[in-house]
Amino acid sequence: MSVIEPVSYLFANREEPLLTRYYAQEALTVMATTLNRTNVLETLYECISDDKYLYDQFCDRLDSGLVPFISMINGVSKLEYPLPQSHVFSVKTDTAHR
Repeated sequence: MSVIEPVSYLFANREEPLLTRYYAQEALTVMATTLNRTNVLETLYECISDDKYLYDQFCDRLDSGLVPFISMINGVSKLEYPLPQSHVFSVKTDTAHR
């Protein structure tokens, strides 16, 4: 579980490249759904406690089921992401599409 904290900081840090933050967001989502959700959310909250709105958005995403999944295409397993790569919850909506 020690990987959650650094990934949480990558997700919340606005100075990181957008793609880095996107993959951090997706990794946190996978960890929260496959590992211990409570531990992941507690660690995430501690890392971004100054941004309650971001935390709430992330929790809403988990509750809505927008979670990466593995799909089988032509006999090949592929990880599918439910959100476009330009979508990061810690980016304001108006700048996410630039």
